[in-house]
Amino acid sequence: MVTDWTKVPIPATYADLFNHYGNPMNSAFESTYIVRRPHTIAGGQQITVASHIAIADKIHLALAEIVAKGELSYLNEYDGAYVVRNIRGSSHPSLHSWGLAIDFDASKYPLGSDQRLPHDIIMAWKNQGFFYGGDFRHRHDPMHFEYTTGAI
Repeated sequence: MVTDWTKVPIPATYADLFNHYGNPMNSAFESTYIVRRPHTIAGGQQITVASHIAIADKIHLALAEIVAKGELSYLNEYDGAYVVRNIRGSSHPSLHSWGLAIDFDASKYPLGSDQRLPHDIIMAWKNQGFFYGGDFRHRHDPMHFEYTTGAI
C-alpha cells in the first residue's frame, strides 16, 4: 500500500482509480484504505467521515479553511462520503465507492439543481484538489465534492 499519498496523482480516469486507489469491490479494500475521522459542522454538530486515507487530511484542511473564513454555518447536513455504489442512473461506480467523494446539504443543494454552495466553501475544497459537482457539465450535483480532475 502507498504510504505517501502526496506522490499519487489526482485520478483522471477509472484506470487511475483502480491502479492507484484500490479496488472497492475487493474484500480487503475497506480495512486497507478507509479511515474514519471526526469533524465538526454547523451548530457544533459532530460527524464521523469515512473516506479514503489519501484524502482524510485534505478533508480536515478544507473544513479548517471553511471555519477560518467563517462559513461553517453553511454546512448543516453531512450526507456521506464512503459508500460502494454506482453513479445514480449509471452502471459506472461512483467516486463514493473509493471514499473519494463527500456530500453536504443534499436537501438544500439536490442532484440536478443549479443552486451552488457559497464561493468560499467551494474554493476551500478546490484548494485541496477536489472537483465541485456543481461544475459538472451535464447534471449538476451541488452537494458533491470529489477528489478527481473532474474528467471521470
